[in-house]
Amino acid sequence: MVLLKDKIIDENGKVVGLARKNSSEIYFSNFLERYSNWLGNMKTEEEVNVLKKLIEEMKFYSKIDIKSLIKTKIYKLKSDHQNFENTNIIPMVSNNRRFNGSYDVIALLKEIDREEAIIGREVLPYKDTIVMDPREIDENSDTVLIIDDICGTGGTLEEFFEDNILLFNNKNVIVLFLVINKHAQTKLEEIKRKYKDINLSIDCCEVVDKLCNYKYLSEQEFEILEKIERSLWRRKHRNIMGYENSQLLIGFSHNIPNNTISSIWYESKLGKRKEWNPLFSRYTKRSKKDRLKKNYGVKKSGN
Repeated sequence: MVLLKDKIIDENGKVVGLARKNSSEIYFSNFLERYSNWLGNMKTEEEVNVLKKLIEEMKFYSKIDIKSLIKTKIYKLKSDHQNFENTNIIPMVSNNRRFNGSYDVIALLKEIDREEAIIGREVLPYKDTIVMDPREIDENSDTVLIIDDICGTGGTLEEFFEDNILLFNNKNVIVLFLVINKHAQTKLEEIKRKYKDINLSIDCCEVVDKLCNYKYLSEQEFEILEKIERSLWRRKHRNIMGYENSQLLIGFSHNIPNNTISSIWYESKLGKRKEWNPLFSRYTKRSKKDRLKKNYGVKKSGN
């Protein structure tokens, strides 16, 4: 994990360079130019200083960081579960199979498996230990490991179990997140109580908290940030201060979560503010179902 202030910003708020291990990260391509343009969105020095503080405290997980965290966790799970050979590993897919961060984490796990095999070590017992759909889980498997990058509110996990719970009967179920928002822990406990009939455990590599609880910003600076956030979206939009007010300052090498303060990843096409230079862009991909709906609408209109 990289705390950006230690690597690219000096004590005066000046961007001075990148950590060597992050030099190949796509999010740091042309960073200095994008950082300058992003600050240029602001009209006052007070607003600029607030944005600088956000980036100083933002935690960025490089590809190297994520692979190290995953590898450590998988080896720990193997040592704790003697029957790990009878395990299926799956991404936390959405009900419409829309692309999300869990697929990226699974891809990194596959990389780890190949790299460890080259040096004579084994991470995954079989080539089909990983399956990409819950419906492909082996009925003879004892354990299911579900992997995702972040738990911001707990809502995604709740929906996932509602859609797939029957597939987990008589199995040990382990959910592994890279990061959990501290304020999602209550929801996670509710989920564990709701599904007490399955042997469910929830684990993570790190717990993070809302921006307001870290006191990085003064009360006045926090009010300035809230004003900036409200200027981006229509009234009561769910992305103000990060999805469902998550207030996180997190970045992954594969994407910027929508739980992160939206000023960091907002683009003019997303909300009401039409002139905005983004710092980091989120990667999203619409599902085929959405595309077919759009095509149908065009055809129906006669265009």
